[in-house]
Amino acid sequence: MGRVRGGTVRRRFTLLYASGYLASGTVLLALAYLLSGTRVTALAPERLPGRVPPGGSEPGSDLAAAEQRIRDLGSRLADAQQNRRLLVGFLIALAVTAVVSLLLGRLLADRVLRPLRLITAATRRISAENLHERLAVSGPADEVKQLADTVDGLLERLADTVTVTIGRLRRKLGGPPVITTTTGVGYRIADAPNA
Repeated sequence: MGRVRGGTVRRRFTLLYASGYLASGTVLLALAYLLSGTRVTALAPERLPGRVPPGGSEPGSDLAAAEQRIRDLGSRLADAQQNRRLLVGFLIALAVTAVVSLLLGRLLADRVLRPLRLITAATRRISAENLHERLAVSGPADEVKQLADTVDGLLERLADTVTVTIGRLRRKLGGPPVITTTTGVGYRIADAPNA
């Protein structure tokens, strides 16, 4: 399967799930159509009624043959119309399946990505003032939990590094250091423990 480029992970998951649903729906509809007993019929007669084949025949038998041929053609025409209605019905079902596939794909993509959105939001809330907070994601030991645990470990190491650095600065400067952020706002760290 080719890689879907561009867009968000949500869009890629949606297309992936939708294509799977649509492919299975297409196979199901194709099998149903083939197993329904439809067949392609030729509406062109093998010979025209009223035309005497080489070697000749009785005039009365031509009329009976023509009437029989008309009945056969009428039956074939009815079969062809029924086959056409069945095909149109299956094509409509395929279009509905495509729409439902996209909706289900979107729903599944949202469900799969929800834990990642929660992790992202929680990580954005953590700042210098609340560096002690952790994600503490609960749930099965899957890839999302591993990611959350990795971020928690990173935050733990970052908090330890900040604490050690503040302790060193305190000892060096003889008082609480002032930390200036990239936005130019200064913070006075007075409650940091000595390291």
